Order: sequence, then structure tokens, then C-alpha cells
Amino acid sequence: MLDVESPTAKTLPVAFALGPAVPNPSEGDVRFHMALPKAATVTLAVYDVSGRNVGEPVAHRFEAGEHTLSWSAPQARAGIYFARLSTDGVVRARRSIVITR
Repeated sequence: MLDVESPTAKTLPVAFALGPAVPNPSEGDVRFHMALPKAATVTLAVYDVSGRNVGEPVAHRFEAGEHTLSWSAPQARAGIYFARLSTDGVVRARRSIVITR
């Protein structure tokens, strides 16, 4: 599941960026800070350490600015996961550790 929070930015970012997973480790709910220099469709996919996609990739159109993405993984097993964000041919990835609830 993907939740999106888009606060108003006073200045636009100069490059596409993806911040670290917060909290890390987590109990299944993880947030990522993302910066977009221009409006774009961004795709989020999450993979386990074996490279298996653990859910349907989610594509969402964002305006330029800073945004927060949340990945909720209520069925995820404890382990290491990788969030892969892509837009306009640029890819960023971050690691997240999920611990047992």
C-alpha cells in the first residue's frame, strides 16, 4: 500500500532524490522522503533480498517538490527489503529492515 503526503515547497529541488527509510528498522510501516525537480510519474516497487517483488508496483503522478511516500507491509516477514523508485529513466533505491511484530 502506498500513501502520499505532499507538503507545499517554497523552492524546487534541483535533482530527483530519495531519502533513507524511516524508521529503520521498522515493524512494517516505512516512510521515504522524495524530491522531484519537475512533475513526473514515479513508480515504487519493493523487493526482498531474493529479488522477488513483494507487491504490485505503484505508479503515481507527482507535482514538482518534496513528498513523503509510505510503504505499509502488514504481511511482510522479518527481513531486508529494497524500495526502488524510478522516474524518467532515473532509479533510486533504499534498504529497509522489517522486524517481527
